[in-house]
Amino acid sequence: IQDVATDVTFNGNSFEINGNDHRIDGNLSGDLPAPGIGLPGDPTLLIGKIRDKAYNNILGAGGNPSVMTVPELDLRDLIDEGARSADITLESGAVVQPTEPGEWGTWHSPAILYGTGSIHISGNDGSIGIIIVDGDLTISGSFQHAGLIIVRGEVIFSGGGNKKRLLGSLIVADSIVTDTAELNVSGTIDILYSRDAIRRVMASFARYTILNWREGPNPTALGAMGG
Repeated sequence: IQDVATDVTFNGNSFEINGNDHRIDGNLSGDLPAPGIGLPGDPTLLIGKIRDKAYNNILGAGGNPSVMTVPELDLRDLIDEGARSADITLESGAVVQPTEPGEWGTWHSPAILYGTGSIHISGNDGSIGIIIVDGDLTISGSFQHAGLIIVRGEVIFSGGGNKKRLLGSLIVADSIVTDTAELNVSGTIDILYSRDAIRRVMASFARYTILNWREGPNPTALGAMGG
């Protein structure tokens, strides 16, 4: 989370934000963990907003809840690079979903999806690669993503009990919210850190300068949200 002043509320016990390193099959790798949540400031500001019952839902380096200070990233440069490098460009306001497996990337050929503004992704399939959104991102249905998600605004998980999963890393400028107007983390959401997933999607984009981000901060900084 880029903004240390973000007013985040954590509800329920069905979500998991896990900075322990996972392989692409979803199993733990045994490698060094990253923070479940990282922010460029005093972690106690965020820890104070987490209910005791939710501590065990935020796992990773440093104990539970796993919230630690990490270097700040230049999201503007990353978003600009996404616009230049996109395989799929989604216009602001778009409501879209993949219609068949592999349409939005595979491990052999990951995809870069770029949203010019706020977009809504739904459906029961998923994507592999990098999603970069210059606005807010709404995810509904049981959509799953492997790789990176980088969002200038908020990430909104909606759709009640449908299971959603990110395997890799999520970076948001503001917060994760549900379909209420408040800033909450709730519902059946798994955000699982995976160095393997990150390396695989970044290796396929070696021709893009976005790779410079991977070479910069300590890898634990990639745990900005669930790794």
